[in-house]
Amino acid sequence: MNMPSPLAPNLLNREVRPDMARFARQVTPALVQFWRVLMANKGLIGAVALAATVLTLIVVFRMTPIYRATSVVLVESSKNKVVSIEEMYSGISGNREYFQTQAEFLRSRDVSLRVIRDLKLADHPQFDPSQHKGFKIGAWISALLGTTTSPDLSEQAAENTILGEFQNRLSVAPIRASQLIQVSFESPDPKLAALVANSISESYIRAELDARFKMTQTANVWLNERLGVLREKLDQSEKDLQQYRDEAGLVEKSSAQSPSTRQLDEVQQRLIQARITRSQAEQVYNQVRSTSPDRYQVPTVFNNPSVARARELEAAAESKLAEMAQRFGAAHPMYQSANNEAEAARAYTKRQGDAVIASLSKEFEVARATERALEESLGKSRGSIQELNRKEVKLGALEREAASNRQLYQTFLARVKETNATGDFQTPIARLVDSARVPVYAEKPPKFQLAIIGALGGLLLGIAVAAIKERLGNVVRSTEEVDTKLNAALLAAVPALTKEQALRAGAMQIEAPDSAFAESVRTILTGIQLSTISQASSVIGFTSTLAGEGKSTLAINFALEQARTKKVLLIDLDLRRPTTAIKLGMPAGAPGIAELLTGKCGVEQVIRVVSGSSLSVMSGGNAVQNPMDLLLSPHFEQAIRSLQAIFDVIVIDTPPLQLVSDALLIGRTCTGLVYVVRSALTAVPMIRANLERLSKADITVFGVVLNVHDFKRAEQYYGEYTSYSTSGYGAANTKL
Repeated sequence: MNMPSPLAPNLLNREVRPDMARFARQVTPALVQFWRVLMANKGLIGAVALAATVLTLIVVFRMTPIYRATSVVLVESSKNKVVSIEEMYSGISGNREYFQTQAEFLRSRDVSLRVIRDLKLADHPQFDPSQHKGFKIGAWISALLGTTTSPDLSEQAAENTILGEFQNRLSVAPIRASQLIQVSFESPDPKLAALVANSISESYIRAELDARFKMTQTANVWLNERLGVLREKLDQSEKDLQQYRDEAGLVEKSSAQSPSTRQLDEVQQRLIQARITRSQAEQVYNQVRSTSPDRYQVPTVFNNPSVARARELEAAAESKLAEMAQRFGAAHPMYQSANNEAEAARAYTKRQGDAVIASLSKEFEVARATERALEESLGKSRGSIQELNRKEVKLGALEREAASNRQLYQTFLARVKETNATGDFQTPIARLVDSARVPVYAEKPPKFQLAIIGALGGLLLGIAVAAIKERLGNVVRSTEEVDTKLNAALLAAVPALTKEQALRAGAMQIEAPDSAFAESVRTILTGIQLSTISQASSVIGFTSTLAGEGKSTLAINFALEQARTKKVLLIDLDLRRPTTAIKLGMPAGAPGIAELLTGKCGVEQVIRVVSGSSLSVMSGGNAVQNPMDLLLSPHFEQAIRSLQAIFDVIVIDTPPLQLVSDALLIGRTCTGLVYVVRSALTAVPMIRANLERLSKADITVFGVVLNVHDFKRAEQYYGEYTSYSTSGYGAANTKL
């Protein structure tokens, strides 16, 4: 029987026909959805923002006002120093680190303690540790335990407490690109704030002068001690210098060069020249040695005048020999004579070459001997010069030490005289250029800014709460969300009924046929008829996720509307909680389908007709212990088939899917199911899970009906546009 029509929609895998793609629903942009969430929860957001603003104002106006007083100190980095040893006295320089150092000095413990003691802040109510709650609690605990605290420790702890609180209120800030430093102090008492700000600047100047005076006194002591030591060292170095001159037999060294030094320089120059000559002679000698095959072709030998003359004679003899050989032949006496002359010329050329080679060898030997002699002479001269130099080096060291001690002594003597002459004169490096005035307006808390921040924070918190609420309340609030959240087809959106209409909800199609509710039911009917147009007899089931979503009311009105033109039977198969008979005003406890399936009654005994309509109704009957047994029995399917032969349409009210599985068994005998979802109530994950169960069971679902829908709210906050919002039927969300 479960034969779905080709027009029945597939809820989990729906596809849009290409020719209908231009009519497909457009996804709402995220920004628009966010705006709709804000509008839907504007009351909550406004309440949270208002509460945060009021709370902030209460806290702000209960806060103690804090006043800030500021004085300005000029630090003069170019102040002339009396004593010129800058590193020892002030270390003043015009760089950024110097001004930062002075700013930290203003915040130092020494300056703060001066102000605390001068102004006797330990007795002031704002700083007196005995006035603090923590101190009182500690005293009470000590009294209860019978212990006492050491007076020294108590004084030190009190001083540390006052100092910490004092420095927390103090702020020092150099003014950029200037020599000015701002000194600010915060206090609930404006007069005290101004007094402390001025006292800090004055104490800083006094502390700096005291520090410089102490440094000057320390420098005087150190200079005098150092001067005595230097005087002793100078005397001793001069004595050592004179004693060494006497022992070495030296006189004061003049600037002119000594004879021994000049002699050494001359020997060194001659040795250099001899080494050059020896190197050149050795190079030529290596070319003309007896082992060299081309020694006669060396340029020095070849170009020698005597060798050149011998070569000319040899060339002439060779020329004559060639001429005799050509004219007379080798056997002629003239040829023999010319040959003898040529051999004599060759021998002469060789002798001349050997003579030149011999002279070159002698030159090399002479150059090498000269080099050795000069090296020996230089070694002897260097020994005597080195001995003299050693004495002169020691003499120079003693002279330099004496001169250094003399100069250092004179420098320290001048510094001692300068310090003694100017030790009592000190010039401050800073001065107060702008005294702090008693502030009129409080610096803290910034009430207006804090109120704005509280309001903004409350607004953001309200938005966050609204977003969390929207996230946790994952329900269907608009017809668009049926598609986006459930991925399901929408059959119709049914408006909520008023309280008066809810009393007669079971007969709305008869009593108020022109209402928006009745029109919605007709819309459901039209959608199902299009899906079952080819079915001779169809079985339509109505189910929901939970009880109270209005499926029974919709099933009754759907059957009433269908009964206008067809023979219709309404069966209440919610055997655990049957409500159809009650909604239609029929007597409770009358036999119904339970008795039919158990064989206790026949069909004619369990069917009743609704007054004022041709609709036939089969109630659930008396409650049974296990309805699943009846639905699983073969009598159930046989009963439905036999009833199909009698009626054109059978409408079945099934139990909710989330609670029991009866609807899965009933759905197998139905042409399709109508899934009823209550607007803004049923959780989306449960709906999707049940739709998935129906799909896996191969049960056709015609679509989703969004019931008890507030069209006005949906139009206002979720961008849903419909004429139902102005029809007067979307007032109260009444459970059906």
